[in-house]
Amino acid sequence: MSDSCVIKVTDSMLLHVDHCKYLGLYLDKDMDWSARIDYVYSKLLKYVGIFYKLQYKVPSKCLRNIYYALSTHNIEL
Repeated sequence: MSDSCVIKVTDSMLLHVDHCKYLGLYLDKDMDWSARIDYVYSKLLKYVGIFYKLQYKVPSKCLRNIYYALSTHNIEL
């Protein structure tokens, strides 16, 4: 007996995937947030080095503005 289920819609087979992005949300088979967390983590990881190098060269108010400009966009997507 097979654990897979084949679904056909107008002669097209739907593929089974672990997660997919639909309307900006990551939907996965377990209904948890791990796919979304991994996505946001990988996006924000790029900016850690930038913030580290700028922390003593840029005023904190300006650094906060850079943080909001770069990171909130990735969190909301």
